[in-house]
Amino acid sequence: MRIQEIHSQIDTDRFGFKIGKTDGELFRVQPKKVIETLKAQGYKLIIARVSMNDIALINAMEDLGFRIKDSQLTFRFDLNKNSALQSLQMESSFEIRKFKVSDADALAELAKNSFDNYGHYFADSKLDNEKCKAIYADWTYNSCTDSDVADQIFVSSYNNNPNGFLSFKLFEKDNKRYAAGGIGAVDSKFRGKNIFPALVLAGLEWGLEIGLDWEEHNTLVNNTAVNRSFSKMGFHAGNHVITMHCWLS
Repeated sequence: MRIQEIHSQIDTDRFGFKIGKTDGELFRVQPKKVIETLKAQGYKLIIARVSMNDIALINAMEDLGFRIKDSQLTFRFDLNKNSALQSLQMESSFEIRKFKVSDADALAELAKNSFDNYGHYFADSKLDNEKCKAIYADWTYNSCTDSDVADQIFVSSYNNNPNGFLSFKLFEKDNKRYAAGGIGAVDSKFRGKNIFPALVLAGLEWGLEIGLDWEEHNTLVNNTAVNRSFSKMGFHAGNHVITMHCWLS
């Protein structure tokens, strides 16, 4: 990745100063020179997502001023093993359906209320909390209205009012098709009622229907309730990444 490829316009516009995002590869060669170049270009914050397996790179980035802000696991379900899916039964007293564009505002508000103090943006005390909340609302709204952000969303509703949702984006890798979970949330008043597993199962059934090879979801390692749900449903933990922030001024 080249320096000119890391610019994050959406984060820059949101927070009002220049922000870059990278996978950390940028800092393998002459990292101090890279930092000086970024400073000269006016960047104030760099956000990097790095494999937890690459301890040497993580330590080198810590020496540059990067600090860990979250840690995520990827959970994968192999849809080619139909028996694993057929054995799943998720009872839900709520309607689970595909989203409608008219859900967008309600889902965005649900996300805004659900993600307070969650994830790497909130973990950075230098970032404005209200602007951090807006990230999740905008991400959800865009998932409902822009196919570049999400290809499918499943919604749980009660009395025709959404009380949970989960989005998916389609990808191809090595001639195989898969869906990655994007953003999802359950209204705090309805948690513990099996809504999240029911949404995950709806996504798996959709994936099987359209011929996907697997589905995967990222979740914070300290979100034990969600991690437990994935494990119970037959997902297997795999890739482990951390998100790091480095302030340059």
